[in-house]
Amino acid sequence: MSRSINFYSFLLLTIIVFNNSSFANNSPSKKETVNFIKDKVFSEEYDNLGYRKLSHLKHSEDYCTLNLYLESEKIGEGIIRYVGAVFSLKDIDPTRIEYGYSSGTKSHHARLTVTNNEKKILLYSGKKNVKSNKSYDEEFEKRYYEDISSGTHPKKVNAEKMVKALIHLVNLCGGESELF
Repeated sequence: MSRSINFYSFLLLTIIVFNNSSFANNSPSKKETVNFIKDKVFSEEYDNLGYRKLSHLKHSEDYCTLNLYLESEKIGEGIIRYVGAVFSLKDIDPTRIEYGYSSGTKSHHARLTVTNNEKKILLYSGKKNVKSNKSYDEEFEKRYYEDISSGTHPKKVNAEKMVKALIHLVNLCGGESELF
């Protein structure tokens, strides 16, 4: 009798350990999450108030540093303007990633804020002549900020998916919220 109790105790303990371990974790990996953002959220080119817009995403090898940038071209002008942001997801507060809407550009976005409002997000901008393929910087300097928008999305559902994916990715990369 005691032998069968020990076997069942061992079996129950094994089931509990495996159910609570990473073996049972079915959440998307960092790579899967970044690919979801690239393929499902950022893949759509669209027109907005006479501008062709397309968002892009580049990432580090460990998927924890992102470069989000938006290309915008006034239709027929031949000049592409871009604005981008480079940041480590470890610096982002997962509790301060939220959906937003801009009535001026009629676009949806995800807003990210650095833990403790430190200026750790590098914002940059520039122009590119489509015909000559020549790039040149605008008068704007590269500056660091404590928060950014993720780019613009024509559909609310894309920005909402972006929020969920970024929260998940920040948590995977070790982002922490403020203490109070």
